Amino acid sequence: MDPCLYGYNGMSIFSSMAYEDYSAHQKDVGMYGNNINSYTYNLQTPIYNLMYNLKYIMKVKDDKLPLSEDFYTELYTTSDGDTVVYENNYFLPIAFEVSSDIENWTSDFENPFDSQQSFISSASGASDMFIPVEYEDTKTYEINCENITQNGTYYFTKTDEESTTGSIDITISGAQDGNVYLYLNSPEVENADVYFYDSNEETHMSISDPYILDLGWHEKDEQITVSLECGSIDGTSSYVDIYAYNIDKEEFEAAYQLLSLGGMQVDSYSDTKVSGTVEAGYNGVLYTSIPYDEGWSIYIDGEKAENVMIDGCQLGCEIAQGTHRVTFKYCPKGLRLGAAITGASWLGVLAFFAFRKIRKKKTDAGIA
Repeated sequence: MDPCLYGYNGMSIFSSMAYEDYSAHQKDVGMYGNNINSYTYNLQTPIYNLMYNLKYIMKVKDDKLPLSEDFYTELYTTSDGDTVVYENNYFLPIAFEVSSDIENWTSDFENPFDSQQSFISSASGASDMFIPVEYEDTKTYEINCENITQNGTYYFTKTDEESTTGSIDITISGAQDGNVYLYLNSPEVENADVYFYDSNEETHMSISDPYILDLGWHEKDEQITVSLECGSIDGTSSYVDIYAYNIDKEEFEAAYQLLSLGGMQVDSYSDTKVSGTVEAGYNGVLYTSIPYDEGWSIYIDGEKAENVMIDGCQLGCEIAQGTHRVTFKYCPKGLRLGAAITGASWLGVLAFFAFRKIRKKKTDAGIA
């Protein structure tokens, strides 16, 4: 939760002031979170990174999942040698123009990759961004489970009800050279280990709160084994969702180039005001990653625009083709009314004490 601790803008948050709808939305698109007031960034897909304007990524230097040069450029290593800072090669600003279809976008899918695909399709018209990996083999230990051959939901049972051990090992390989992205979900399985044969490395995933994880760049046909710890479940049976994909880089690149044309050129930024210029190539919607709040007002060329709620939790507005000056202003709902009431209350208090003072003077004068 470094953004909260050190005061910089980042996607990880834990706050009683977090918007619950926004938190639930973040989980829908593959973030680790509790659906209420927190979500934590683990290395995500490039689609997610452009959706939420991530410009820089920080990674522990000895992390076993190095970032791909296809999507990130290494900038420097911190003076203590522990952290490497990268720049996202496909950064988009806090606001950018998308198709009006975004008003019908929903992230309410069981598969978070479908949620992200739905966004990029609605925003740019791009399709088939994610390419399913190949499922090579399924091995079970003290567990009965059908052979896992494609992305989806699979049910399993223990061979011994009293046993506390047992696992399912699923071997996958990329459908092409490139990054592999994995999502696991289960109501009872809490942990998984991922093994990379070509590098003899492994990484651990906690899936009690599921999230998408970038497993790094791998050659086509390079084997990756996902090992699910199933023996410690409370009952005798359960299920697991497994989704793993490569990304079509050419398709992604085309979508990015289109969306970047309508990116807001920000020249003034604060917590309560963002200003800049947008060159809208068509009549569409100005999409932002800002949580929807009635306290936000959007002005286009000095005229107040009507706010649009995107997926029930994000702020946007319609924008016409052309070059526009855009300003976002924030004032908490009820602040002006509250200030007026407070001011009137203080005036009442001052008037009361003034009246008492005058009355006391008159009383003292009468006594004298």
